[in-house]
Amino acid sequence: MDNTIETTYYSEEVGYDKYETTNPMINEAVKKRNQAVLDKCGVEIKAVYSGKILKELNDALKAGNDTFDAAMPFFMHCATLAQNGAFF
Repeated sequence: MDNTIETTYYSEEVGYDKYETTNPMINEAVKKRNQAVLDKCGVEIKAVYSGKILKELNDALKAGNDTFDAAMPFFMHCATLAQNGAFF
């Protein structure tokens, strides 16, 4: 992943401490929530940032690797991913 900060859209509900504009209270709440999910469910929520998420997801799908357990792409990319059989 290229860890690029996307300037047209970004997610504050998965990752934290990435964007200067995010309220510190939101960062802390997301951090606590992610830790609670890890503690209670054994699932680590890890934000992966990419300025080329459609390409990254398609490459991972074509390679058949397990880079992602779940993804939150731009909504506009969902149709393309669905046509490529990405959702099941």
